[in-house]
Amino acid sequence: MIKLGITGGIGSGKSVVSTILRTAGVPVYDSDSRAKELQTTSRQLRQQLVSVLGEESYLPNGQLNKPYIASKIFNDKHLLATINNIVHPAVWEDFEQWAEQQHQNGFCIVGFESAILFQSHLDKRFDTTWTVIAPTEICIERACKRDNKRREQIEARIRNQQSIQGLGDYTINNDGRHSLIEQVMEGLAKLG
Repeated sequence: MIKLGITGGIGSGKSVVSTILRTAGVPVYDSDSRAKELQTTSRQLRQQLVSVLGEESYLPNGQLNKPYIASKIFNDKHLLATINNIVHPAVWEDFEQWAEQQHQNGFCIVGFESAILFQSHLDKRFDTTWTVIAPTEICIERACKRDNKRREQIEARIRNQQSIQGLGDYTINNDGRHSLIEQVMEGLAKLG
């Protein structure tokens, strides 16, 4: 089974690429949404997060208190690393179980979408990695529209992202001038 890592900065279009892959018959694991789900459904993960961040990290309804957590970790790289060292292994274990199930269901390629594939050094765990890129101005426009955020907020997030330009085994250019479908199909053809 081929494990394909898919990454890209905010507004680059990595989720669109994942959707195209799913349409082409390649199951893709969305690590961001799955991480959020695991943080609310896994008792062990919840206990670990509360031990580091406190009871305020969860709302009375059991959901993550995202504003509180963001305020705690935004300017504290050590605390962010601690949280990542709790969440990332749980997500990876969940992905491995999911990938094995996909393999048992007959799929020979599985995808893993993550905005921080290289930053978290997960890229080494994949057979191949794809990087989705787009011009900064396009990324800002897309993210502002999608997330209903102000331009300054998106620009701040982009400044905090590690550059992934030139990283990955295959680059998909989502600048609106190149066909994403053609690029995805070309990438799949290269996988054999």
